[in-house]
Amino acid sequence: MRKKDLMTLIVVGAVAAVFSVIISSMVFTSPSNRQTPVEIVEPITANFTLPTDDPVLKTVFNDKAVDPTQVIIIGTNQNPNPFSGSTGH
Repeated sequence: MRKKDLMTLIVVGAVAAVFSVIISSMVFTSPSNRQTPVEIVEPITANFTLPTDDPVLKTVFNDKAVDPTQVIIIGTNQNPNPFSGSTGH
C-alpha cells in the first residue's frame, strides 16, 4: 500500500465516523425519545382518616377488628431450636 492510499483510508474513515455519529444522534436521541411521561404520586404519610360514610368500611375499621401486625402464638413451645429434629424434652 502506498502512503497516499493510507492517508485516503484514514480520511474516509474519519469522515464516515463523523457522519455516523451525527446520524445516530438524530435517530436514537430524538427529543421524543428523551422525554418519558411519568405518573405523579402523592407522598405517603402516617396520617390515616377513618371512613365515616361507608357502613361496610365501618365494620372493617373498628375497635374490635383483628390487628394483623400482632404476633400470634399458638400453645407453648419449649424447644429453643425447632428445626434441629429434637423435641426439646
